[in-house]
Amino acid sequence: MGTSIPSDIHVSYQFQRRRCGRDSCLRCRYGEGHGPYWYAYWHGSDGKYRSGYIGKQLPPGVQLSVRQQEKARREALHRECEHHDGGEAIWNDALLRKNVKGEQ
Repeated sequence: MGTSIPSDIHVSYQFQRRRCGRDSCLRCRYGEGHGPYWYAYWHGSDGKYRSGYIGKQLPPGVQLSVRQQEKARREALHRECEHHDGGEAIWNDALLRKNVKGEQ
């Protein structure tokens, strides 16, 4: 991995989907892109805002805020949503709202 994530300063973590930019990619064309994956964000010693790819799992010992935990839980629910014939996940917000609120 090219970017090393600092351990001595404040680092924020986000669970995100990304688009690869290839014209032939069906995930990006018809779906929500690739991921979700964890990314780290911090301000470097030069004052620039930096980011680094982490992957599907956070490193051990990382503590998430309640907001980040809820966002990660919602993303996991999205991965379990309906699938179309091509096997790609379809994001179904109505189903997600039902699952989040605990409705049947």
